[in-house]
Amino acid sequence: MAARTNRKSEIRRRTLVRTRTRPGFTLIELLVVVAIIALLVAILLPSLQEARALAEAAVCGVNLKQIGTVWHLYVQDYDGSFFGSGGADNWMDALYSLSYITTVGFAGDPNAPYTGVLLPRTREGTFLCPGNPNYRCSDRYYYAPFNYAMNWNICFWAPPNKAPYYSYRLLDIYNPSNTILHFDSAEWPGVPGSVYATASPQIYGPIITTYVGTPHDDRANIIMVDTHVETASEEELDSGAWLPRFRTYE
Repeated sequence: MAARTNRKSEIRRRTLVRTRTRPGFTLIELLVVVAIIALLVAILLPSLQEARALAEAAVCGVNLKQIGTVWHLYVQDYDGSFFGSGGADNWMDALYSLSYITTVGFAGDPNAPYTGVLLPRTREGTFLCPGNPNYRCSDRYYYAPFNYAMNWNICFWAPPNKAPYYSYRLLDIYNPSNTILHFDSAEWPGVPGSVYATASPQIYGPIITTYVGTPHDDRANIIMVDTHVETASEEELDSGAWLPRFRTYE
């Protein structure tokens, strides 16, 4: 009996000794684990970034589609005109102040003194492409933050035999499916980090990528007057093929 007890005690003692003296991970083993993790991150990160970029481009397209659709509701309410009081480059405030679009993220105070200083961009909104870090919002004028631009010709360029700053009508546009309405805006050089509100070759020249941004893997989202959305690369934009698509009449 005593021998059996001694044997159990010896086994318990040896087990405790082995437990206390069990070696941990060696430096080489830790380095191998770190290397494996780094390799997995290197493999997965580009895929995650690509997926995020595709999602941002999709959200951008949805935003433009919503803006285009809302314009068609707007013109029905204003006798077919895009701007009831004539051309305006603060188109986004017209849609926001009249509650055609209310999801604009952070907005400025339309009654505050105009300073021209960019207000902070706190979250996304319908007028904001998530893939474009540049934006515009500065109180009273441009108080709804945005980074899309509108075709300047629709805002300001009157058709023949019409008075300057004629309030453009939807029926004036002879080819809605081939006429640009809105697009991703490029950075405006006047204020770093800001964007163009309106633009066209007639005002800014034939190099379209000067004012059309390409935040989606060097491609731009563009919505036509008939509300269908297209994409174009930098090469396509500057090839000259898109220049006629800013034109609003024959």
